[in-house]
Amino acid sequence: MVLEKYAKIVLYTYPLLATVEEDYIEHIKNRAILSYRDRNSALQLAEYLAREIVEKRNLEWLKELIKKVVGQLSDVERALTEARYFKRKSTQQKALLLEKTQGRLGSRSKYFRLQSRLGDKLGAMLQSAGLTKEVYESTFEGMEIFRWAKRLVEREEQKDYPSVSSVS
Repeated sequence: MVLEKYAKIVLYTYPLLATVEEDYIEHIKNRAILSYRDRNSALQLAEYLAREIVEKRNLEWLKELIKKVVGQLSDVERALTEARYFKRKSTQQKALLLEKTQGRLGSRSKYFRLQSRLGDKLGAMLQSAGLTKEVYESTFEGMEIFRWAKRLVEREEQKDYPSVSSVS
């Protein structure tokens, strides 16, 4: 099993989800307060605000789901996940130190194999926790934060798999 692209996208967005609740609350409150300036009808504005509230709740659910999944990992796996997807440099150094002390990290290739197995595990855990590809596509795929992360994952994949013309 290879870590699905949607799971990578979700993991990359996790650090950004930390402030999502406050950001959405502020945005919704501001739109409601400034509703007298809105050119749309009251019904259209109410529908828009309702959609924003649903998005906020969905993002909060996702944040808690990822937090729960990552919380079930061992210290080493958690440190590797944070280093890979959350880009916490001090954590990356901590992960390497933990790996070396446990004698599991002897070479660069072992590190990448370990990351690959961890990715498979994370994908399975996310899926069993309720984040399937269908849920991702219907709930999150259209949001800007996930479109940004998708471009990041696609660039990463292009680096990992150079085109045939560049290899020749």
